[in-house]
Amino acid sequence: MSGLRDVARDGGIYGLGDGVARLMTLATVPVLTRTLGATGYGAWHGVQTALNLVLAVVALGGDAPFAREFVAARDLPQRRRVTSTWLLAVGVWSVLVVGALLLASDWLATVALAGIIDGAVLRIALLGVPLVLLNGLCAQVLRNQLRPRTYVAWQVGAAALLAGGSLAGAVGAGLPGLFGGTVAAGAVLLPLRLWSIRAMLGRDVDLALLRSMLRFALPLLPYALAAWVFAFSDRILLGHLAPEALGDYAAAAIISGALALTGAPLALALPPRALAWHAAGEPRAARWLGQIGSTVLPGYGALAIVCGCFGRELISIVAGPGYASASIAVAPLCLAVVAHLTTQVTALPFTFTGRSGALLPIAWIAAALNLALNLIGIPFGGIAAAAWATTAAYGVLTVGYGVVGQRLWRIEWPLGRMVLQATLIVGGAVGGSLPDGLAPRAAWCAAALTALAISHRRTARQP
Repeated sequence: MSGLRDVARDGGIYGLGDGVARLMTLATVPVLTRTLGATGYGAWHGVQTALNLVLAVVALGGDAPFAREFVAARDLPQRRRVTSTWLLAVGVWSVLVVGALLLASDWLATVALAGIIDGAVLRIALLGVPLVLLNGLCAQVLRNQLRPRTYVAWQVGAAALLAGGSLAGAVGAGLPGLFGGTVAAGAVLLPLRLWSIRAMLGRDVDLALLRSMLRFALPLLPYALAAWVFAFSDRILLGHLAPEALGDYAAAAIISGALALTGAPLALALPPRALAWHAAGEPRAARWLGQIGSTVLPGYGALAIVCGCFGRELISIVAGPGYASASIAVAPLCLAVVAHLTTQVTALPFTFTGRSGALLPIAWIAAALNLALNLIGIPFGGIAAAAWATTAAYGVLTVGYGVVGQRLWRIEWPLGRMVLQATLIVGGAVGGSLPDGLAPRAAWCAAALTALAISHRRTARQP
């Protein structure tokens, strides 16, 4: 059980520190919603959605290509070579992509973003993309080194700097100031981040190594685009319908985003440990991962039930009474988050075996489903339809990963337990969001959580 204890210990450290950092970011939300108003906050959310697409392109597969090579490196010089090569390659690539987008910023603001901001504001926002990417890669180096305490200390400091910069800018100059303050904070942070990983930096750039990393990373690029479609295309469509609708959706996403933050300890702690287990040929890894997956589902599912049952009150607290109509999207968006968090485990076989290309058919099926449901449902169901489209896409995604991944590297899943728990979670979150009164919703929440706890205890005892 030492492997599970390692993940739990690292997750606890990541969870405590990253939770503090995320709370600093969330603390800015009430100020931003009231300072910018529904239209301005919706515009900010729409631009963030577009920036996420740019980040998906420039990140070249996210954490996985870098983490695989770093963990496989046998000594310090090789790890230094991996880090320096990847940082330089991704940095140059991100600057080239952003440079091209800056030239087309006026057209992008008018056409792609439906005029919710002007080209000058978009240009300011785009300048932050390479900074976000490189700061994130520096943080990942600390995770790859299995240094959770150092990682957390830097995350808390970075969050304080970024939150302060964004708030100061928003209060002083509205939307342009918000983006400008964030960019300025990121520029101050980057040299400090590079200093924190100075032992992993050198002048030895290995082109053969880069080609090997790109062979794994490039198939993940269309996957990342597909992931963006089913995660964020609803924002673009809603932005074309009305900025107010996007503002309500963004308010609901605050709640689901807070739930997603609880998955940070797992996302930060599990991949480096799991890659180390696989590299070492740990015979208990399949059982450990099955146990982790069957604990993740009810754990995050219980939080989704609470958020679904009390979505109206949570919206009123974090965004204000002017966003009351956003509560209809809280339950499905939280269910989508639960499904997404389970992919931290279901996607691991693809990373273990280097079969990144096998992710593409599953991701594009989920993306096509999401886009079709959005196009059909949003004109009639608005933000509720968009939220359920996201839930359906993430559900298809994680089930697809689980089924196909078993053919690549088998995880010992307790399927009966997980199907029962998923049913209770969906029923608890959705059913608890329907009554108008607080008392019946509280009673439903208590009953659903009790049923989920009983099912977990009884099925966990079964061999």
